[in-house]
Amino acid sequence: MALAPQLEALMIHRIVVEHISASTGGDGYNKRIYNTASTFRARIEFVEKLVKDSTSRSVVSTTRMFTPMWDVNRTPAVIGLSDRVTLPVQFEPNQPPILSVQPHYDHEGPHHFEVYL
Repeated sequence: MALAPQLEALMIHRIVVEHISASTGGDGYNKRIYNTASTFRARIEFVEKLVKDSTSRSVVSTTRMFTPMWDVNRTPAVIGLSDRVTLPVQFEPNQPPILSVQPHYDHEGPHHFEVYL
């Protein structure tokens, strides 16, 4: 689990990803329930790209985010389509929906996530 120091140096933002509760997914009133959170280093960029969402619809993403496949404590972590991401305060919207998550691997194994918001 290592990123090149040059790539890690580009991850200047901190984000929080709250993971949806696996047992319920909601409270019966269509409200999602989150049970744990992970803090990630990230690189956030504004770029428009056509991506497929969780229902395979083509949607336009305006934000791309790169994160390692581990949190700031170096604990392996994941980002799911149903999770909630909170960006730093200077970004609007602060909690955009996750449209697409693409994991990337190298010869050593897990490397980084490319997340479209």
